[in-house]
Amino acid sequence: MVKNFDFVALFVADLLSPFIGPWNINDDTIGFIRASVSSGIENLKLRKRVKIGAPIISGTITSLGQSPVAADRIEAYVEIDFPKPLNTIGLHLVSI
Repeated sequence: MVKNFDFVALFVADLLSPFIGPWNINDDTIGFIRASVSSGIENLKLRKRVKIGAPIISGTITSLGQSPVAADRIEAYVEIDFPKPLNTIGLHLVSI
């Protein structure tokens, strides 16, 4: 799970890095960031691989806006549902 979490974190950070510097904080910027993160979540849900599936099951932006303590910062909170590793199988044989 750690590798998958790191992959998703770096993926989303790469989506956001072009905004840092040339963009000003305003409603349009927040809208573009929201759209970028949302499309990134959808992209990750579709990246299915044999045996492991997609990197995420679902994701939701729970909060996105200008930081109340740093005027030059946007805070984004995203909840991600990650697939769980298969560690055990419970097998129950029933004689009929």
